[in-house]
Amino acid sequence: MPAPQWRVNAQFASETQRFNVSLSLADADGTPVGDADDTPIGGMVRVIVKREQITGAKPFDALVQLEAIELNYDDLTTTIATGASVSAVVTLQRRPILTILVPSDWDDAALTFQVSQDGQTYYELVDEDGAYVSLTVAAGRFIRVDNPDQWSGFNHMKVRSGTFAVPVVQTPAKTLTLTVRDA
Repeated sequence: MPAPQWRVNAQFASETQRFNVSLSLADADGTPVGDADDTPIGGMVRVIVKREQITGAKPFDALVQLEAIELNYDDLTTTIATGASVSAVVTLQRRPILTILVPSDWDDAALTFQVSQDGQTYYELVDEDGAYVSLTVAAGRFIRVDNPDQWSGFNHMKVRSGTFAVPVVQTPAKTLTLTVRDA
């Protein structure tokens, strides 16, 4: 089970503080807000809010309401068969991809992707400029995906070792683990 995540509702003295602040929250003992020594869920915790975007701004007190939110994750696996460069289908159900675990025996290659709505017809995944979406990876690495929401919206995916123009065959079979966030 993942570590608890926290939604933070802060009471600010003014709208200026509310909209001109980047929150960095720590409680009196310097540990992150929401750790085990904080007020029980639903309680108020007094914290120091550091205004990091305003040059020369001084920290100010705020009351912060901690509310536990449950984030559910699933680990999905897909395998690239021995002698192949494209994986079996992984069913995402429009869920965003958060991380990709690359096996320790990965044959050096970037990852590119094919996506489908119906599970029958697959399209190369490209960005808004028409460039192939590609991740640079290395063997035995846990890859954090930037902007996970851009990876949502399609039901099925295949992962390619290499690029559309230059696929890279994997030997032996390789299993990738994709962590997705449930809706």
